[in-house]
Amino acid sequence: MTGSHLMSGPRELVRPGHIGTVTAGFSGPAATELARPMQLFPPVPWMVDRHDELEQLLHWRAQPELARIEISGPEGIGKTALAATFLRRARFTDGVLRLDLDATGHSGPLDSAAELACLLGALGVDERRIPGRAQHIRNLWAEVTGPLSLCLVIRVHGKTTDAAECISELLPSSTSGAILVLSRTYTQALRRYGFVSLRLPALPREEAAALLHRAAGEPPQLSLNECGQMARALACHPLSLVIAGSVLSRARTPEAIATLLPLSRKTAKDVMTATITRAINELTDDGLTVLKAGAFQVGRTFQIPVLCALTGLPVERVTQAVLEIGDAHMLSEHGDDAASPHDESWFVRDDASGCLRVITSPAECDAITEASVQHYLHMFCAAGATLIPHRWTVGKLTQRLRALPPQAPAFCRCLPPGAHAKDCVRKPAARHWFESHLDVLFTTFYWLLEQQRSDEAWQLIEGASACFIRAPRTLTRKWIDLLEAAIVAAEKLDAPLPAWRMRTQLVTALQRAGEHLRAMRLARENHHHAEDMPDVQALLVSLGHMAKCLLTLGHREEAYQYSARKVSCSRQAYSTDSELRRDLRLALRRHARICVLTGRIQEAEQALAEALTLCKDADPDDVAELHRGRSVLLRRIGVPAGALRAAQAAEAISEATGGYPDHLGNAQIQAGLSYIALALASITDPDSPQARLCRAVAGLEARLREQEPAA
Repeated sequence: MTGSHLMSGPRELVRPGHIGTVTAGFSGPAATELARPMQLFPPVPWMVDRHDELEQLLHWRAQPELARIEISGPEGIGKTALAATFLRRARFTDGVLRLDLDATGHSGPLDSAAELACLLGALGVDERRIPGRAQHIRNLWAEVTGPLSLCLVIRVHGKTTDAAECISELLPSSTSGAILVLSRTYTQALRRYGFVSLRLPALPREEAAALLHRAAGEPPQLSLNECGQMARALACHPLSLVIAGSVLSRARTPEAIATLLPLSRKTAKDVMTATITRAINELTDDGLTVLKAGAFQVGRTFQIPVLCALTGLPVERVTQAVLEIGDAHMLSEHGDDAASPHDESWFVRDDASGCLRVITSPAECDAITEASVQHYLHMFCAAGATLIPHRWTVGKLTQRLRALPPQAPAFCRCLPPGAHAKDCVRKPAARHWFESHLDVLFTTFYWLLEQQRSDEAWQLIEGASACFIRAPRTLTRKWIDLLEAAIVAAEKLDAPLPAWRMRTQLVTALQRAGEHLRAMRLARENHHHAEDMPDVQALLVSLGHMAKCLLTLGHREEAYQYSARKVSCSRQAYSTDSELRRDLRLALRRHARICVLTGRIQEAEQALAEALTLCKDADPDDVAELHRGRSVLLRRIGVPAGALRAAQAAEAISEATGGYPDHLGNAQIQAGLSYIALALASITDPDSPQARLCRAVAGLEARLREQEPAA
């Protein structure tokens, strides 16, 4: 299925249904099979009178070079409709990619490297092949797109001046294909990069009247002359005409149609609003039909208070109708084939939850599910606080937050851990993701509380906490505000357990904000309550917070006491519940750090050794880090042989999992080899096998440095 909307990176990127593969060469030893995407816009049946513009686009496409075209015009003028028709008339043998530079509405600068990483992923390039530095990503994009005949379609709704430089860095390096920019305002800066511009005007009056008549269902009681009068009042704006026609199609009598015609010439927006409002008031006999009126097709946002005021229907009926429309719209959004999305064999409804379930291949099921989630999330950001979250989306949003989506955390390969390169694209991608979804959390949380669905509200906040622990500090204050509101709401609802959970998350947020004394006071209060709670996890969390707060304030011995108690409680809990293996491993690792700070080196080594026995199903990088830490501690307590074995184990894991881009994989291997060299340095015999191995390791490190790409 084509046209699925997915998030990949900081902004919206449309992932494809693939029509085949294309082979592209890399700098590596073997060629790579790339996906051939076909991310076409759905066909727009009501596009009229754009024949001259279409011929002009086809003429530019026929030139023996990369076509660089900007289509500009106000919202609803027909840019997408023209692009959809052009993409079906022109031929791009290696596919079509679509990118929306403003999909998440963030205010930060545009990052071309992040966009290129998304596009390479859409082409099927393995994420491990995509480097972390911006210039290396650009080089890879040029290398991949050189032999391709590809069309890249970019939406730019605002900030067109800032977008010009970013767009120039997204140009494919091929001499065929096209790059198509859809913007609301003409971008003068794009001319510097060889772009030609096509400005779409309003429709001629005759064509506008015909469009309105067709959108209204061609009723015999509505003459073309009357359609022409209304089209003139609507400034011959295509989208306004389609919306007005959708409303007119529900008026079955000449009298009803007459009430919809404007009495005076106004702006297109005012006339459209007045026309639709009057139509809704006339058609209150059928609530569902009213709610499907064209007024709410724009942006596909459903605002419950507005609908209730216009229709006079109760909130319950409006809410149910909106949910039904949301489900129906979710079905109709996918694919160009009109039969497939509506075929009942593709979708079933779960009677228990009321949610839609896809019964098709797992790959297409995941694509449709992700597309639907992203559609509603984008709708949340655009609509503001009056938008009702779909009940299916709330569950999916919580699930996504708990799963920690791949674009959210700063998962980069920069070494040492936590030290980001200046042009690392993954760290700003995480910041943009958090900024774009913060309003979604506020809107959804407060609406759930208003609907007395408090359990779902707490689940949403808890799911988001895993993400915001890793959020940039600039967002921490907003996160604190949301948590404080959640605590007040929980206390009003007499929900002690959710309130306690919100306070524990607030402790972490306060620590990130630098308010350590306040965090310490809140942690003590939480620990006092946790002592009396039946859930052992509550006690473990409170002990960990106490240890961290005390350590931050310099009370190391007291922090050690709390950490040791947490390890003891974790061991006891693990003895009865094997699912707590990860919790015990993390507790031991953190306890080892506190032991080192308090001078208990041998106890720290024993803690890491115990943690290594709990590494079943653990991340290989975490296991390697435990081995490296234990190697350092063994050297400090005078056990060089054990330090060598631990360092070799860490290096073996790095070798086995070092399938990253060359310079990053080499850096991990170098780190492991360096630990081996440090362990061998304590051996005094220069002719021993260990010493010779040390010299060989040093030579290998030098060769690895030579293979690194230049900065």
